[in-house]
Amino acid sequence: MTNQAFMDEWLALDNLQIKIKKELETVLQKEYSLSIKEFYVLYYLSEAPEKKLRLQQLQELIGLSQSALSRLVGNMEASDCGALQKKDCTDDRRGTYTQLTEIGEQKLQRGLEAFHEVLKTNLSEVDSEGIFQQLLQNLRMT
Repeated sequence: MTNQAFMDEWLALDNLQIKIKKELETVLQKEYSLSIKEFYVLYYLSEAPEKKLRLQQLQELIGLSQSALSRLVGNMEASDCGALQKKDCTDDRRGTYTQLTEIGEQKLQRGLEAFHEVLKTNLSEVDSEGIFQQLLQNLRMT
């Protein structure tokens, strides 16, 4: 197996992921006024204990700089969005958490439905499992 054949399989998988992510971004923005990063914030908070995390924890999960994440969370906490709320940390007075609100939970649930539909449509159009299996097989051969 040549490195070129391996790269062809990798790029097919990467292009599929890029296509799906662009479509997800478009649908989430158009239907729910959410960027994909905002959707990820809602999702990670929904999975966290008490539906709250410190900004540093979110930063590690989302992959944004501290300032970019602070702006994003600040916008989502603003009264015109209301998806998140700031909570003081009882253990450390310097610390604050951001917590999912009922509005945020509703946005997440609607976004998850759209997410599911986009994935279902795109993954049914291609042999994504075959691409992935071929990539794994090529890795084992090198």
